[in-house]
Amino acid sequence: MSNILLYILFFLLPLIHSNFLNYFWLNFEALVNWNFEFTKVLFFDLISSLIIISFLIENFINWKKIILPYKKLFLIILIILLSSTFFSISPFISFFWNNIKSHWFIMLLNLLWIFIVLINKNKDFLEKILKISFISLFIVIIIWIKEYYFPTLDYQITINNAISTFWNNQFLWLYLLLFLPLIKSNFKNKIHYILLFFLYFLLLILTKSFISVSIFIFYFIFLFSWKNRWIWLSFLFLIIWFLTIFFYFPEKLHSFLSRFYIWQNTLSIIWWNIKTILLWNWLETLDLVFSKEKNPYLYIYENYGFIADRSHNIWIDILYSSWVLWLLLSIYILYLTLKEIKNTKYFSVFIIFFIFTFLNFAWIVHYLLLILFLAISLEKKQIKSYNISWINLWFIIALILYLTFCIISCFKFYIAEINHKNWNILKAINDFSYPNYFIENWNYTKWLKYYKIKPDIYYKVLILTDKKNLLNNCYEYIKFYNIAENYIWCWEKLENENYKNESLIFYKNWLSLLPDLWNKNSTYYEDFFIKHTISWNRFYSEKYSKIKEVIEKLEKNNIYVK
Repeated sequence: MSNILLYILFFLLPLIHSNFLNYFWLNFEALVNWNFEFTKVLFFDLISSLIIISFLIENFINWKKIILPYKKLFLIILIILLSSTFFSISPFISFFWNNIKSHWFIMLLNLLWIFIVLINKNKDFLEKILKISFISLFIVIIIWIKEYYFPTLDYQITINNAISTFWNNQFLWLYLLLFLPLIKSNFKNKIHYILLFFLYFLLLILTKSFISVSIFIFYFIFLFSWKNRWIWLSFLFLIIWFLTIFFYFPEKLHSFLSRFYIWQNTLSIIWWNIKTILLWNWLETLDLVFSKEKNPYLYIYENYGFIADRSHNIWIDILYSSWVLWLLLSIYILYLTLKEIKNTKYFSVFIIFFIFTFLNFAWIVHYLLLILFLAISLEKKQIKSYNISWINLWFIIALILYLTFCIISCFKFYIAEINHKNWNILKAINDFSYPNYFIENWNYTKWLKYYKIKPDIYYKVLILTDKKNLLNNCYEYIKFYNIAENYIWCWEKLENENYKNESLIFYKNWLSLLPDLWNKNSTYYEDFFIKHTISWNRFYSEKYSKIKEVIEKLEKNNIYVK
């Protein structure tokens, strides 16, 4: 049973997409509400829980030994996941999920157990799963090409980019690149490989992602330099490539430069107070505190109103999510992984993944592929096996109960989301008490019970509902979340209630926090990177920025921008 479910998981997970499934009369649209990663993760949690349960039952019935790699390491990871979830600024979201990306405790724990299940399968079976994944990749590519030239699915803001069933072109091209070393090894015929090479290159160009083409070229340079022990050639290429982009395609660097300010912003949140230094905050909570403070450069390289839910760097994400020991442990795990697979074709897969996640974040499909590649490449003879009788039966029962709880929760959340989309909020709360449902039902007392801090939205609700203490609430708000957007938001509310002098103070503070790109005496005006990398067409566009909204407010108060 576990084998069949593994086939289903690896085949269907990349294809999960609300509108795409409508072709087969499977309507997931109510669930995702324009969030495709959430659908994928929920599907993964459901199927993976069934796989783990069936695997445990099969091994118990047949009295088989279980291969458990790095037993102590696995136990340490489990303790870290549990403790950091408990100390999270929102334990509910960290343990369960939110309906955005949902990389929470349940997903990570299930991913670890799926890795153990894969380790316990023979290599022939794992190679069959790999072939299933190739078929799924092929379907993804067909949808990719078809939807790019003859679109029928509603991609909204991502129109004109090839994204297939991945919502975002970045995650699509990473999925494609992870298969690249395997295609090279499976197609020995040079003509076939050259044809595939150009097909890959064409598809990457259709994503319109400059970094994807860069990594594609870097991959071949790296392989050549690694094989000939000229690793310095890879770094030389990166320097030349960066200079080429800077002088000939400078507008492509704005997203790259923004990463550094997102990192800085996230690190400043980590050093916020003694609690975050010692225990950190856990996954899926960065968006709750990102507006604690905001680097002014993010108004330039991202947009007005930008809030990040990831630092776009896997190591900073780990540091934010848990304690510093977890970061050191993660580096140690990476070292062990690369050491085990350094002489296999999967080594370059992990290098590609590492480069990507140093500047971005991965999705569940990528993580699933990585653990499959790792399970295939590990030498199982060197890993200890444990007889089922040695494993505490109570632990197995507890794990099965936990996984059953996961399955029930997935179904309940799915039903709740359907009711939520149909505005049956009370019914949605009865199905699954997701915190945001309480906000929409104006039940803020219950909503706050899910958080150990007061999120940004708490103060906005307070300001809107408690008009008697409007001014004090506004000062309290900007004390905790001192960013330009919050000053102008309070300014409008105070102005509407005739707090003329007080609103002017908020207005001036708003102006002081915005980067002054129009004043020649401003530090931003002569900034080398701003002048050479920012496309003003992009900066003023509706798609990327709300700067027009800012200018309208300036003009409303007789401050004209030329």
